Amino acid sequence: MIFVLYVLLALLFITLSLHFLSPKEFFVKSKVIVKREPAEIFEYLRLLKNQSNWSFWEKDNRFFESGIIGEDGELGAVRFWESATSVGQGEQKIIHINAPHRIDTELSFMNFSLFKCFLYYKVGRNSMHKTFVEVGFSAKMGFPVNIMVMLRGSRKRAQLGFDESMQNLKAILEVDSGQSSSSNNAVS
Repeated sequence: MIFVLYVLLALLFITLSLHFLSPKEFFVKSKVIVKREPAEIFEYLRLLKNQSNWSFWEKDNRFFESGIIGEDGELGAVRFWESATSVGQGEQKIIHINAPHRIDTELSFMNFSLFKCFLYYKVGRNSMHKTFVEVGFSAKMGFPVNIMVMLRGSRKRAQLGFDESMQNLKAILEVDSGQSSSSNNAVS
């Protein structure tokens, strides 16, 4: 009986230690330079349906289904998805638009209702004929999600996913403007 009590106390101590040592906030961002006008890029990004063309999490996932509620690209539009993979089920809602520079969205993952996530897309002029596109993702996490994120290496995986997504986006945007030949998708 005393042994079981010691084991339970040890587990409690380990769990509390992990909780206090693990981050409560999570932020990643990725940036690419694209040879295209900022306004054109912004108009492509604001349409949530276009994420199907370049999103790392959706690109090669044959089990991914999504749809749009509301007018795509407008304030309040919601993109919902369902996937049999780790992405699970969720929604992305446009909560702020500062045309032609920034789009802010809120993400809700139905599997993890214990934290709130935000995603932004920022577009700006880098030089004469080049534009930067930046995506940023932030989340505030409570117990036990913060421990799971730390132990699973979720931040690193998210960074790799956003980096690949930005490279996919660059390829799509530049192929349509005649700058690259690495993708057959065109800007609609």
